[in-house]
Amino acid sequence: MNGDVRLLGLSKSARYALMGLVHLAARPQEGLVLVEAAARALELPPSYLAKLFQRMARKGLLTSHRGPRGGYALARAPEDITLADVVAATQEPAAGKRECLLEPRGCTGAKVCSIHEDVLAAERRIQDALSRITLAQAARTQPEVNHAA
Repeated sequence: MNGDVRLLGLSKSARYALMGLVHLAARPQEGLVLVEAAARALELPPSYLAKLFQRMARKGLLTSHRGPRGGYALARAPEDITLADVVAATQEPAAGKRECLLEPRGCTGAKVCSIHEDVLAAERRIQDALSRITLAQAARTQPEVNHAA
């Protein structure tokens, strides 16, 4: 299987943002979390996670605090943030043309492919599922991190 296959069609940014925010939700007792510590625990590139955390802060999902005791924390309770919220915060607004499985130029306006409606229905089901799962629910399955590493 190709290593570039995207889980549920999610981008790397969406997956990393989900991992990062679930990590924060699983550790409320830690208060502010440094990006470097989260990146190390999740085995993600620190600079990439830092950019994602900055974006999540701009979108209102995280709060950031500067200084020697700074870091990031969830802006709302983990029960109030869904996986769909996180995914939406990582995505750029659509430009009218949709990528397509069958048409190299994408599905646009009146010209859509033969499976367009089926693909849209599948996307809606995935969106609905992500909208029902909160960070709190996802955090319940997080393993404890070895802080000695």
